[in-house]
Amino acid sequence: MRQDEQEPMDDERLFVADELFGVPALMGAFHQDWRNVARTPEELVAWWVGGEGGEDRGSAGAGSTDWVSLLVQDALRLVRSPLTEQEITELWSSCYQAGIPRGADWTWGRSWMTRIARIGTARLADRGVQNPLALPACRHGAPDPDLLAFADRLPVAFAAAWTRCAERVCPELALRFLTTGLYDTSPDLTPNDLRVLGRLGREYGYGEEMLEVITFLAAPE
Repeated sequence: MRQDEQEPMDDERLFVADELFGVPALMGAFHQDWRNVARTPEELVAWWVGGEGGEDRGSAGAGSTDWVSLLVQDALRLVRSPLTEQEITELWSSCYQAGIPRGADWTWGRSWMTRIARIGTARLADRGVQNPLALPACRHGAPDPDLLAFADRLPVAFAAAWTRCAERVCPELALRFLTTGLYDTSPDLTPNDLRVLGRLGREYGYGEEMLEVITFLAAPE
């Protein structure tokens, strides 16, 4: 992500993102080999906000203030949203399923988002960031109908939770969840679908590389 080095990134102003960020990006860390770097999910989050093993990749990369701030904002936005516990769980666990722990000992709803926010907040406090729990309102308004149309390409339970996220939380966050959901479920997309996603991405301030991970889903024209 490219961003001014002097100010933390927040949702009140435009930014350019060249790679996935926030909660949907963290989900990708829970691949099938995540236990090679952490014993518990909380340890993996701490490792991730530390810059993938503690490496700080600059002012806007993994482990940076901007990177962690966006993660905390996503998590808090979900915690304080009207989404149900099951809907938050569905958003988290429907993507990158191979490495998500299962069973009665694991819950992935509001309490998990709270733990993510706390871990990220501690990282920000270490950097001297004041009041990291302040949460700007989503500035994107109602979701574009073209965005909501992608619900038909998603598994039913995930589609329902995702639609609620787009309508009641933030359509920009929903687009990032959509990117991970499409990558994981691999539905057939058309070149026009990619054009629509590209347009939406540009409107939300994404760079050209942001959605490249799903271009393989569309046959060439």
